[in-house]
Amino acid sequence: MDLSTLASIGEFLGGFAILISLIYLVFELRKQSEASKATASSEWTRMFHAINFEASRDPILAPLMRKCFDPATTREDLTDEEWFRFVLFARSIFVAWRGAFDLQAKGGLPEDLWLVQLKTARAFIQLPIWREWWDMDARESVGTDLVAEIEKAEQGNSGILSKR
Repeated sequence: MDLSTLASIGEFLGGFAILISLIYLVFELRKQSEASKATASSEWTRMFHAINFEASRDPILAPLMRKCFDPATTREDLTDEEWFRFVLFARSIFVAWRGAFDLQAKGGLPEDLWLVQLKTARAFIQLPIWREWWDMDARESVGTDLVAEIEKAEQGNSGILSKR
């Protein structure tokens, strides 16, 4: 075997090693991407549930939330202080959903989890007190793109996520 043949074999093996390295890199990037998505989804879920947990522990907010989830409750049934607290709570919930919306748009939240959140958001704004807040404050506090997404979903459009 002459030097030229050994150089050719070495070049072939070097190219093959680069190809194997690139394939390995693709698999590792996919694995890292999935881990990042899982972490982002987990952190978002933890933050969202922290809002609910804190609301349940608050001796003023918990009874107010019970009132606000009653389909018979309207704005007139709340004092100004209760309305103010409710608006802050509603904003915190929908801003959390805004985070989920942004996370899902970037591929960081599984579509099935986002669809559950979207369905829940629609259910909230079917209640009169939530609808009044939604019509008055949602666009300013959570952004028009999320509002449009929820309203499209509310109208029963299918394929919502694929239309973005």
